[in-house]
Amino acid sequence: MGWSMNKIVLFFLMVTLFPSTVFSDSLINRFSAEEGFVIHLPFGWEQIPGKALKEYSPDVSYHYGFQERPGGQWFQNTPYMLILINDEERISESEVKDIDTMVAEEKKAIQKVIYSMNLPIKDFYIDDAHYDEENKIFYSTMVFIQTDAQSVTALSALILTENGHIGLTCYIDEKDSPSRYYDLFHKMVENIQLDDELVFVPRFSDNFKFMDRFKKMSFKPSPKIALLALVFCLSLWGLREKFK
Repeated sequence: MGWSMNKIVLFFLMVTLFPSTVFSDSLINRFSAEEGFVIHLPFGWEQIPGKALKEYSPDVSYHYGFQERPGGQWFQNTPYMLILINDEERISESEVKDIDTMVAEEKKAIQKVIYSMNLPIKDFYIDDAHYDEENKIFYSTMVFIQTDAQSVTALSALILTENGHIGLTCYIDEKDSPSRYYDLFHKMVENIQLDDELVFVPRFSDNFKFMDRFKKMSFKPSPKIALLALVFCLSLWGLREKFK
């Protein structure tokens, strides 16, 4: 049976007056990246123009960015999500499965960046770091406490690909209730579709720690160093303007 006129009118009223209620968890917008993946976004999320990305972060070349209901005011409100792609440094699963080491090294790296950039952050912590083996995604949540006692949460995901990784970080101010976006962020990440040539395929050598140590002996940066650099760059460079 078709919809009655009353139901149609009610639906459009809901969309007009309460769009976040109707579409907040529905990934209805499809964006195809030229690097070989597709991401689905919720209603109201818009792509950040390349010029705005460069002006916001001239030192880190983000490939893409998306913001919820920007109203033409990019980076003036949250949440927004930034994407950085590495197509040269493949990461082994043995590295991302070593959660304790990953978090410890990540903390050291972030502390150094906070100190060197003299950011007004009095404390930070990393929570919910885990590896989703089924989907080949490393997740972590970073919370930065500023000197004014306000906090910014960074929901981070690293998707392993056959030739590198795709890093996504979603920033949410304390006033915007970060917990509201936790499930939505995971849903967006888990629904990313990779082209066949990008799909991560485990290798026998990935299970051996000595292979990781061997890689570190070369002059080329190891995948773990590349991963850590990505994580704290996403977390801190992306928030630089907020911390000024």
